[in-house]
Amino acid sequence: MDSDLPNISGYRRIKRASRACQRCHGRKVRCDATVTGYPCTNCRLDSHPCQAFTGGRERRKQLSLIRARALASVTEKQSSSSSRRACAASTRARPVEVSYSSYAFIEPLHVDELELDRLPLLQRTGCLMLPIKAEIDVLLRHYFLYVHPFSPVIDEAVFWRLYKDPRQDDTLVPLFLVRAMIFAASCFVPADVANRCGYGSLLDARDDLYQKAKLLYDSGLEKDALTLSRATLLLTYYGSDFDVDANSQWLRIAIREANLVRASHLIPERTVNEADRSAFRRVWWCCLIRDRIISLGMRRPLQMVGEESGPYPPMLTMDDMNDEIFSSVIYSYETKAALFELLTSLCHFATAVTELATIAYTRSRVDSDPASDLDRLEDAKSALLLWELDWLTYMEGKNASLHPSIPLFSSLLAIYYQSARVALSNRICAVLGKAKHDKRRHLQHLQLCRSELLAATASIADKIRQLIIIEAVDKLPISVAAYTTTPYILLAMNSSPDSKKSREILVLFDAVNRTLGLRYHVTRVSNLASRALWLFQLFKDASTGYAEDTVESEARSNLFTLPLQQYARLLQYIDESMSIPQDSLQETEVLYAAASIAHHDTSDLPAEEVTPVWVEAMDNFFFGPGNALRLSACDLDASPSAQTSCDDEFNKNLELPWVMETGFTL
Repeated sequence: MDSDLPNISGYRRIKRASRACQRCHGRKVRCDATVTGYPCTNCRLDSHPCQAFTGGRERRKQLSLIRARALASVTEKQSSSSSRRACAASTRARPVEVSYSSYAFIEPLHVDELELDRLPLLQRTGCLMLPIKAEIDVLLRHYFLYVHPFSPVIDEAVFWRLYKDPRQDDTLVPLFLVRAMIFAASCFVPADVANRCGYGSLLDARDDLYQKAKLLYDSGLEKDALTLSRATLLLTYYGSDFDVDANSQWLRIAIREANLVRASHLIPERTVNEADRSAFRRVWWCCLIRDRIISLGMRRPLQMVGEESGPYPPMLTMDDMNDEIFSSVIYSYETKAALFELLTSLCHFATAVTELATIAYTRSRVDSDPASDLDRLEDAKSALLLWELDWLTYMEGKNASLHPSIPLFSSLLAIYYQSARVALSNRICAVLGKAKHDKRRHLQHLQLCRSELLAATASIADKIRQLIIIEAVDKLPISVAAYTTTPYILLAMNSSPDSKKSREILVLFDAVNRTLGLRYHVTRVSNLASRALWLFQLFKDASTGYAEDTVESEARSNLFTLPLQQYARLLQYIDESMSIPQDSLQETEVLYAAASIAHHDTSDLPAEEVTPVWVEAMDNFFFGPGNALRLSACDLDASPSAQTSCDDEFNKNLELPWVMETGFTL
């Protein structure tokens, strides 16, 4: 009715457009695009691009057409890239990648749900392409050989049935999960498999497969919480020298999605069958294991602790694994049963080490009571000791002849446990360093800690030797790089230049480091070990001649020739540096802060006896030798000959036996 009334102002109302442009539609304002043409008046006045708004029906139709054209031509678009990679892999021209749709066991993507600019990106980066079947077979086989036993996020029997003969009514495997699986397996395959896939090295393959899996996650194609939790859990096995928090970030996502699965099971009107409950238990326990392993290795706070993670679901049982134990394509029934025992032992280890990780790597920065911390650490020690008696002693050497994977995973489990012993003893030393009373009683703790440290590091070295003998070092996960760093440093600190055995042990660790370096980014960890040993030498030189009472002297002799305060500071430096990116400003700042302790610890010495110049030592570290660590025999105004003798003394100190015998360089 109002539209028929005359306009008393004399202004003639402009006819309303039948459809607004995209910008006006979003702003919910009138648009005259269909009357005056594009751009509309609003966009022309605002100098803004103007385009027609497409409704949901037209948008879906347009996306469907894009999907059809994209999937029809995806192989052709990738042909040039495939040809180049094929030349690197084989003298014959053959494709090294095919479209994911060539595999019937993979669930089709719902690309109509993608944003318009996402699909070309996935095509251009090769995310929709997978290696040919011969290489996929090898990758999946190595996944179930070396990743699945300690991270059984999926049912192996169900997967192989789908892989061999998928049916219309089956729930197929999502592409994102397949990409995560082949990424996790890429570091274990022979190098020639990576070459046949068009990669120059295993590191190149690992980085590329990780980036493609990450792009798939970023695209938002996968919506299922269980699938997201499974796949992101596998992506926690990625780490680089410059992206050191990637594993914890993926774990955070995996835990969040697992909690969504738990919440969906609690909906009253939903019927949850036993298969769904078993799938959730698998993912939840895998999240818990990865949380504890990452926390101990990277010195980070736990993510699954207290009420945040909810009550523990029932422990994995033979019923959860029964199907794949009897139907495994990779292992025999006896071997699968033995590996399940090791997995059960690992689950119990994850619960036993929780108290230690909670105390040692807490989020709280408030200083706690040393006496209370010592009591809690004793409880943590008891939990680890009970686990050792119940599981490690029982599993030691059991079923080792069934398959090479049995001693591999058994040794890996032992390395985790011995590393926990090292972390526990070092934490006790750090707590004692804050205590100010009853030093003689603390000395007993320190002597016990030193015995524990020597025994644990010797045990880790023995496991490393066994793995080298059975040629299984190249099948170790990335976590071993972090777990062997502190034992290596302590063994080097305790080694004697004249001891052949000490040199042999350090060479073993260096051999493991070189092997892992072919598959993982471990340069940052190697540099950390070198800097920690340099810092140890700086502390050791700074403490020479320091006046101590009898108790403190005995304590120093039981802590690798370092006073307790300096040893605790060295441990703090190692813990802080584990999560610092390579070549970052923070890396330098932490080292400077640790080196400055040498000055404070020698402040009681007479000025004429020693004048520590740790800043000059830092210059020597970063820019090469040229200044002495101490200026006790000469100073900056000394003659050139005296200064030269100081330089020679520094160079001599720099030629440490553990640096010369191994590949580490300062």
